[in-house]
Amino acid sequence: MNTIPQYTGELKIDIETHHSDSESIPKQLQILGTDLSVKESYWMEGKTWKKELQPGVYLVRLNLASGKRLEEIAEISNGHETKLDFNIGKFSPKETQEWMYLTKGTAGENPVGNFRNHHKTIKFQEITTTRWVFEEGTWTSEPEKVLGNLIIDTVGESYQLYVPNAMHLLEIGRKGKPSTFICLPSSHSLDFMIKIAEDPNGVVGDLDISCSTKNKVAQVLLSLMNSGDINKGKSLFGAEDAERLLYQKMVDPVGAAIGGYFLLKTGELDRMHNWAQNLANRFQWMPDGAVIYGWQLIREDSKPENIKLIRTQLIEAINRGIPIYTEGLRLLYEGLMMLSFEFKHKDLPVENALARVKKYLNAADLSQENTSFTGFFPDLPRDRNPESSGMLRKVERINPN
Repeated sequence: MNTIPQYTGELKIDIETHHSDSESIPKQLQILGTDLSVKESYWMEGKTWKKELQPGVYLVRLNLASGKRLEEIAEISNGHETKLDFNIGKFSPKETQEWMYLTKGTAGENPVGNFRNHHKTIKFQEITTTRWVFEEGTWTSEPEKVLGNLIIDTVGESYQLYVPNAMHLLEIGRKGKPSTFICLPSSHSLDFMIKIAEDPNGVVGDLDISCSTKNKVAQVLLSLMNSGDINKGKSLFGAEDAERLLYQKMVDPVGAAIGGYFLLKTGELDRMHNWAQNLANRFQWMPDGAVIYGWQLIREDSKPENIKLIRTQLIEAINRGIPIYTEGLRLLYEGLMMLSFEFKHKDLPVENALARVKKYLNAADLSQENTSFTGFFPDLPRDRNPESSGMLRKVERINPN
């Protein structure tokens, strides 16, 4: 047993999870004083954390990447260990959904307690699924054997999917409604969850669909980028972690894409080396690689000699299908807008590519990490609000002048 110096006490944090995978998801610990100012802050993985502190009363806060928070009071005494237990499993209504409630800001609150008080359970029935794959410029359907016909409620159902290295969409269909399409990242074991969406005023009539690969570092970075909390992402991981994700493209190309997007967002272009170019060239099924490489060239001061290569990469991206991640869809639109103004709207391939991206953007749910849109066919997206271009305005941040 370690001897604790008599002028300090020891704080020990134990975290309870349902699954061992959840232990690897980074969590932020903050130690606050009696004035509620943050005295110390740490990021931890695993189940146990220890720290020697000066005697006194502290508020210990556990922040999850999803935005959820737990707090406990700790009283530290000379020469003694103070132990706090945090149970993060309570956020998920089912053990198989814990990954979502730890990392996804869109997960919502645990609905089990509320729904037990209802006299009836709200469900969507006769939900059908179809897997689509993009090969040689064509979308081809194939049966989704894992999901089949579904009955979905607000708690939701979780599944695991195998997604090989190819551009895949999963179509979720409801009778009398346009389908929801979501891009699936390649993974040997993709965690996938579908439930009825909720808002602060109650249940709304749409489906909430989430997926996550086993690369938890990449997934947490993606969640933080999507929520706009890039500063929190930078405190959680250094640029070297994103650099490492991009470097490991041969093992995990979609994790590399997330690393590339993170480096673009933080401006760490020197850490991208020529790896984005390799990602674009070696994984020609993945639109995101071409988007990332094109934007690396844009960020390098848009050198005149790069314009043609930027044009090639961005047109290539939409020709490969649709960017897997919403961040890529935004960047592809912005990049093509820049090219459209650069060529004074006279470059027909650029204008055609821009028109296609606009259709997906107007149909997309921009709150989702993975590109998700409504439509009737993979290349027939349906505008969510035909009377307004508001969805488009959210990402139209480029001043053509």
